Amino acid sequence: MKQVFLGALISMGLCFGASIDTSKIEMYWVGYKLANKTAVKGSFSNVSYKLKKKEGSIKEMLEGASAKITLSNLSVANPDAKKNLTEGFFSKFASPKIDVKIIQVMEGENQGTLLAKVSMNKKSQLIPMQYTITDGKLQAKGVIDILSFKLDKALESLIKVCGSLHQGYTWTQVEIGFSAPLQ
Repeated sequence: MKQVFLGALISMGLCFGASIDTSKIEMYWVGYKLANKTAVKGSFSNVSYKLKKKEGSIKEMLEGASAKITLSNLSVANPDAKKNLTEGFFSKFASPKIDVKIIQVMEGENQGTLLAKVSMNKKSQLIPMQYTITDGKLQAKGVIDILSFKLDKALESLIKVCGSLHQGYTWTQVEIGFSAPLQ
């Protein structure tokens, strides 16, 4: 019963106002290899985040928010994967950065949809991202297809570097997402 009451209080608080500490936002991406779609997880360090408002509803804070990602700040667990991705993929981009701007937010009860404009390789796409709020944390995720960003040559380069390691499978879909604690 206490959990239900606490959950209701948190939900009411988020309706009337919350805040996000941008220094605690964690972003990630997940690429896939092999026929069974084995995940390769990573992120970028030193991402610059800017919220529309420092506090308010989710919509008030996130609609118009942006992130600037520098490709050279790649972070992956495996040093060989980092080298292969840096040299065989990201170095082939027309621009060394990715820009993300949240264009629209549709709020529901502890869930919703963000429409993010993702710009990379001098091409922009609108990407829907579903979000949930659980235990005071906002988590959002969506899927991009790297071919939508005219990254055919970068993908070919990555396949050339990793083709045998991936047993002929380097998937073009990449999950993107972020999480942020709410106060």
